[in-house]
Amino acid sequence: ILELLMIKGGYLFLSILLFAMGGSYIHYLNTRRDAIRSFKLNKANELLKMQKEELADKNKEITDSINYAKRIQEAMLSYHETYEKIPDNFILFMPKDIVSGDFYWFKILDGYFYAAVADCTGHGVPGGFMSMLSIALLNNIVESNELTASESLNLLRKRIVDNLHSANDGLDISFCKINLKTKELNWAGANIPLYLVRKHTDFNQFDEHYGNLGFLKPDSEPIGVSRTMKPFTDRYIQLHEEDELFLFSDGYADQFGGPRLKKFKYQRLKKLCMEVYDLPLESQKQKLQQAFMEWKQDYPQVDDVCIVGIKCRNLDAFI
Repeated sequence: ILELLMIKGGYLFLSILLFAMGGSYIHYLNTRRDAIRSFKLNKANELLKMQKEELADKNKEITDSINYAKRIQEAMLSYHETYEKIPDNFILFMPKDIVSGDFYWFKILDGYFYAAVADCTGHGVPGGFMSMLSIALLNNIVESNELTASESLNLLRKRIVDNLHSANDGLDISFCKINLKTKELNWAGANIPLYLVRKHTDFNQFDEHYGNLGFLKPDSEPIGVSRTMKPFTDRYIQLHEEDELFLFSDGYADQFGGPRLKKFKYQRLKKLCMEVYDLPLESQKQKLQQAFMEWKQDYPQVDDVCIVGIKCRNLDAFI
């Protein structure tokens, strides 16, 4: 019996020993697996951290480049330089991104005042580069001071098409050439109309009028490639001291918002221009900006916004 117990005890000991060794081996395998997992996880985290740092560096480089493009665009707009040298005005300029595809442009040359607001293809960096090209071309085109508004747009279109060789790039524009002595406005528009608000009710030279707001229709042609490529049309308006011109892109009217998430639309913009007409220029700008923000609410801005108001008083002082 004793021998049997010893034999059985040996088996039991051996079983316990084997079980312990098996458990130890399993623990070793689990520990090794966990160590490998931890090693791989640490490597993955290091790689992810490195990629995140690289991405942050690249993002900073891109943002710095865009901000530099913004400074170049601002320099070409020459807002601070020209603001005091042109007829009384306000400028509401709200880019959707850092760089804008909309631009405003002013120039006084040999008794004429030129003013324009344009909306280039796209927004952000592509629209910004298009705006800078367009400003440079406009500055060159008007140097002779001999072209009418429509001839200036025809030439601008030709140079845009010749330079870009693309059917998808271009701009819409509202372009004014004002004789500072006679106060005659020569206007042409490519897909952007012109509003003029005045006190009296003489709107015979306009296509339409709403209350004291006159409306000039543009040509349905872009500054770029189109199917018809029709020449642009000259319009002439005799300005009065109390008149105010409103030039704008489509970003304001196309903004979604309001209680039913609808576009602001041009009918509201016309009404707003008439409402702000009697206010000081800075108050006009603030009122337009406030109305836009109240309509937009927390919804994203859908496009660049640019509105310029120009008072037609004392024009001969800038000759």
